[in-house]
Amino acid sequence: ERESKIKIVTGKKNCVIVRMESIAASHLVALLERQRQYHDFVKLSPFKKDNREITRFLFLDADYVKRHEKIFRSFYPKVEMVYGRGVVTLIGDAMWKVPKIVSETSSIVSRQDINILNIDAQEETSRILIVVEDNSVEEVIRSIHSKGTIIN
Repeated sequence: ERESKIKIVTGKKNCVIVRMESIAASHLVALLERQRQYHDFVKLSPFKKDNREITRFLFLDADYVKRHEKIFRSFYPKVEMVYGRGVVTLIGDAMWKVPKIVSETSSIVSRQDINILNIDAQEETSRILIVVEDNSVEEVIRSIHSKGTIIN
């Protein structure tokens, strides 16, 4: 029997990537989730810079971040906010079991000369997040839909 592949492809514009030192980021997350009941963000993979771990978040509402920039800066004055980002989300029942699903998807998108800024695949959620420039979201969705072999 054929494994499930991609079931849903959806896109969201007006996102922002927020980068800050990881300890400060954990305090910010506590404030957002516990006190403000705000959960419209995804933690992306961290990286090291100048011997500090930097946490990256994809916030799905850039307007929220703009309105609250002062709060973000109060947790980490050197916070970086990269606006003009969009995200395409692919969801499938057991997508993580399908060999080459991420590389196939990446290849389809790159053939459209679209730069993938971040890609995040999680076994636990059976989803793939593809971060691109805001103006590329529709083209990414179209290109994935046009390749019907990866969508059931």
